[in-house]
Amino acid sequence: MVPEHSKYIFFGVASLGALLLVLSLRGGGPPREGSATSHLSDAEMEGVFRQHEEDFGRLVGMSRMDAKVIRIAPTFTWLDDNARWPRPESELGFSRERWDEYRRLFDELGLKEGLAKDVEGDAVYLIAYSQGLGTGGSGKGYVYSPKELSPLYDSLDNIPPASSGGKHVYKKLKESWYLFYYDN
Repeated sequence: MVPEHSKYIFFGVASLGALLLVLSLRGGGPPREGSATSHLSDAEMEGVFRQHEEDFGRLVGMSRMDAKVIRIAPTFTWLDDNARWPRPESELGFSRERWDEYRRLFDELGLKEGLAKDVEGDAVYLIAYSQGLGTGGSGKGYVYSPKELSPLYDSLDNIPPASSGGKHVYKKLKESWYLFYYDN
């Protein structure tokens, strides 16, 4: 018999791995030219954040209230114990109206891939762009994290391809808010 907490560790690790796979398989944003510059620039993303900071905070608050839903995208949801899709509407993790509100905010904020939660670290990733294949891809977005994230960079615009080694790198926007970038 597997201890109850082991189930959550497994789902957390499996969900994060599956998230990275989904993000690398799904298209989004402008064509990739081999660096972070094929995504919106830091300055453009910071402008969107400053203009809509209240809505970004609202998304994070909604996601915290929907604690069992660890991945919310325009076309699917993952629960902390069920990533199977499709699922009956009764198993979305919230009402259809609530999902419509998430999707409205995703559209307004340019979050083409929705959001994902790091169940171990309390971070909420708001995913603006991702593209590529399972063998290589990139993504960029916003992160809310009450814990300090690293490594920090002054700019994510000119990070050479694959220099992040498939790990996220960050630029701090303000207390608990960051931009993120990954390329593998």
